[in-house]
Amino acid sequence: MAEPQKPAASPSNVTTVADYVRRVAESAPKEAVAIALAEAEREKSLAVKAESEYRSLSEITFDDKGRIEHANMAGLWRLAKIYAYSAIVPEHYRVIGNDGRRDESKVNDCFIACQMAFRLRVDPFAYMQASYVVHGKPGVEAKLAVAMLNVSGKIRGRVRYEEERDPKGAMTACVAFATDAETGDKVSARVTWAVAVAEGWVDKKGSKWKTMPELMFHYRSAAWLIRQFYPEVLMGMSFTDELEDAPTTTVSAPARTLNELSARLGVGQANGNGHHAGDVPTTAQRPSGQTEEPAAATAKQPDLKPTETRKSAVRVRHEELLAKALAIGLSKAEIAEHCAAVGVASLDQATPEQLDAFEKRLAEVEALQSQE
Repeated sequence: MAEPQKPAASPSNVTTVADYVRRVAESAPKEAVAIALAEAEREKSLAVKAESEYRSLSEITFDDKGRIEHANMAGLWRLAKIYAYSAIVPEHYRVIGNDGRRDESKVNDCFIACQMAFRLRVDPFAYMQASYVVHGKPGVEAKLAVAMLNVSGKIRGRVRYEEERDPKGAMTACVAFATDAETGDKVSARVTWAVAVAEGWVDKKGSKWKTMPELMFHYRSAAWLIRQFYPEVLMGMSFTDELEDAPTTTVSAPARTLNELSARLGVGQANGNGHHAGDVPTTAQRPSGQTEEPAAATAKQPDLKPTETRKSAVRVRHEELLAKALAIGLSKAEIAEHCAAVGVASLDQATPEQLDAFEKRLAEVEALQSQE
């Protein structure tokens, strides 16, 4: 009886189209080439369709003053990419710096800047020109905040100033004031030279209080006026001058061993019994009748291993890359294809090296989108 022949390979009994092409390449090379070309065309069509769908989902409109009137997340992300690849935004928002280096994370910064401009009802470009990150916190220049208050409708007219000078003409104080639109009351904030000296603004390295005191008086008094009477204008954001003048603090890393914790707590000073607070009494030091503690209780505690910390960092990065892939318009199928290209079935199974390769592929996709 003849032995039954094995069924020919077909797309239904192989894992992927690429696997099928490899199997039939030797026996039917023409068929393999045709299938490969058809698959490439299909992938290209899917990419075009995904890009079209992404663009159709992007919603953003502006008013006659250049302010964002309506936008969804996809729309803000597209706008952020436009700004990030522009040469006329400040360097701290550009993907390509003055030294030619690329930093794709600047797109994320531009996205947040666009979001803040949307919330503050200002032109995104104007916001980027007057916003900075100081000591890890975002802040805006006082001139932008004053402009925002002037057009907010919360005051009548504009912010005005009253200057106080000594007999020699040197400015000693400044009062920023305005008329509240709701109550008609005059609101004001006063800053004096004595306050500037006491707060350390004058003697700080690079301070402009010695070279242009009038301008600094105006900016700081207006900042106090806004902070005290109209905090909603900035929605809790700080002024760059305030952040620069604020003292920086250093946060120590957590203690990882008992000995290190004892040292940080100042343990080791003698107590009333002549022992040190961090010491474990020996057998000779223990009161009579007290049994010796198990060795496990007195043994030196081992250092905490960073394995769990590394795993947590990988999980966080996996989630960030997945969110970024979705934000730039990749479908689940396309994400799976990029995962396969770096040698992993899904992102949650990827090693740090595979995540690096996946992030590089995302950067290439973004570069292609920006060119279009």
